Amino acid sequence: MGGIPLIERLIEAINRFFPKEDWFRALNQEPRDALRYAMKGGEVVLAQFHGYNDLRDKVVLDYGCGAGAKTCYYATLGPKEAIGVDIHSRQDEVDAMLSRQAELPVRFLSLEASGRIPLDADSVDVAISSAVFEHVLDPEAALREIFRVLKPGGMFLMRWHPFLTRYGGHLGGVIGIPYAHVVFPEKALVRTFFRGAMAMSGGKFSGLLLYESLSTDSIRFMDMGLYFNRLRVAEMRRLAASAGFSLVAERFFRGTRETRFARHLPIGMVDYFIDYDVCLFRKP
Repeated sequence: MGGIPLIERLIEAINRFFPKEDWFRALNQEPRDALRYAMKGGEVVLAQFHGYNDLRDKVVLDYGCGAGAKTCYYATLGPKEAIGVDIHSRQDEVDAMLSRQAELPVRFLSLEASGRIPLDADSVDVAISSAVFEHVLDPEAALREIFRVLKPGGMFLMRWHPFLTRYGGHLGGVIGIPYAHVVFPEKALVRTFFRGAMAMSGGKFSGLLLYESLSTDSIRFMDMGLYFNRLRVAEMRRLAASAGFSLVAERFFRGTRETRFARHLPIGMVDYFIDYDVCLFRKP
């Protein structure tokens, strides 16, 4: 324990009493297995949009697709096409890790430097985004781009994690303390996360994690490949309305269960009592 600052020792001591999420171990495995695990996440996402999740014969956009796992899942549900878009296209990675990809109506694109989606206006029936918008540098511009490419009447299914939720720091695979990112200094959290992650992974990172270049000198979420815009529920609603969207439905979840009582809380308090926000927007 020598050399570890007192605040980091305190975090480690408290952390022993809290369970950890299983995504860290699940993704820190062979790349093909990690991708297949992540692909199943697409099923979970769509289930939370029941009543609006029929993708048959539709052009589907997966905004912030990452390695393309969920995009590939959406492509198995009968769409005309599933299009994954992210900062950098990951098609080669997907081709290498998911052999059946060639049989699916799926393609991958890179966002232009301006943030523009390289698709025509009014060309997409359904846009989906999961665990992305809390990391977007300019969320209002991104919402406007999604609005642009959607056809009139098109739906945008967005699942995101407001920063002030229990695990809004995205550290739960190593640090299970609720609201740790709100209570403790960022430098101490990142360094504690690094030591714990290295111990859990046997001294190296693999799979699809973002933390491969993390070092003991890392002191910010940005050093971990994580940017947080710190948006709250009320602000996201305002930005979506400003982009032109109509809010059709909104559901709040804590863990895997919907928390209906959060609907009755003052909008400024909602963030503290949920884990993520599921929004269904329509382009008029």
